[in-house]
Amino acid sequence: MTEEGRERVKLLPDPILEFDAVSPDGGWAVIFHAVPENQDFSNATTAVPFGGGAPVAICRGYCVADWGPGGAVFAVFSPAIEGGKTLLIPISPGKSLPSLPPNGIQTKADVASIKGAQLLEGFVNPGPTAGLHASLRQSVHRNLYRIPVQ
Repeated sequence: MTEEGRERVKLLPDPILEFDAVSPDGGWAVIFHAVPENQDFSNATTAVPFGGGAPVAICRGYCVADWGPGGAVFAVFSPAIEGGKTLLIPISPGKSLPSLPPNGIQTKADVASIKGAQLLEGFVNPGPTAGLHASLRQSVHRNLYRIPVQ
């Protein structure tokens, strides 16, 4: 839509369940959406161009995908990849998206087929370059004996 809120256009005909990210160049959006009933799965995560054109499948089902701040790295976290790993994929200069398998990332073979990709444990946020990233580590500390701490 325009800045005034006019000329609204649907990004996809299917319902968008979650809007995840916008590419640094503003040309793509990563969304989690319902898919038509004739598919063997009910939802998917997809990159959709704002200016029209063919969407790019990222994964079937739910995954989290985002660009690094400099736009040189694309990160995909999926609970389905070996129990929850992040795939950091370099993006070629002048491009907004990396080369992904035609049906998105579904199997270990798909992960292995992506040139230059790095598979990291857990949820990782990409940094401005391919070598920099931040990992999320959680630790739970409990007071087992319910001793008041003062």
